[in-house]
Amino acid sequence: MRLTLSELKKKISKLVPSDINYEVDLEAGSISIITDQPAAFGGSGENLTVKIAKSVKRRIVIRPHPDLLADEAAVHDAILKFIPDEAKLRKTWLDPAISQVILECDDPSSAVGPKGSNIKALRDEIGWLVDVVRAPAIESRTQHDIRRFRKEMADERKSLLRKFGTRIYRPPRPGESWVRVTALGS
Repeated sequence: MRLTLSELKKKISKLVPSDINYEVDLEAGSISIITDQPAAFGGSGENLTVKIAKSVKRRIVIRPHPDLLADEAAVHDAILKFIPDEAKLRKTWLDPAISQVILECDDPSSAVGPKGSNIKALRDEIGWLVDVVRAPAIESRTQHDIRRFRKEMADERKSLLRKFGTRIYRPPRPGESWVRVTALGS
């Protein structure tokens, strides 16, 4: 049975230590935890995020608090500082709705670095989540328009994701749930 939002918050509050500041938000089917201490949820092996995800049986995403996020100019400066030239960075997209930076590179493996060192250093510097994707061989106007639209409509997208999430995790409706099936044809 699916948990309601209040049940999710209670279950998560039992697992998270009291010295960590966090806030539970919904992003459609995913549960986002917005915190000013994202490193407290990370780590390797059985970290706090894995424990929460196993407990509530849902996808958990750790998002940085908006106070931790660097502005756009600082993000571009940090990207030039941390991403090596051999990665051949083509474009940088910021998605404010989910606090994510998308880097289009010809060589994503050199952009990520050994064991993710470049991405971790960049994430720690700017606060944004970093996603590295391979740049398409042929430039796509459609992909460009979609990413531009996602940036322009970030506030509407965030409210829409929250609205979908509250509908998914709403309390069950009272009464008997039933379905009538009618077969048509022979």
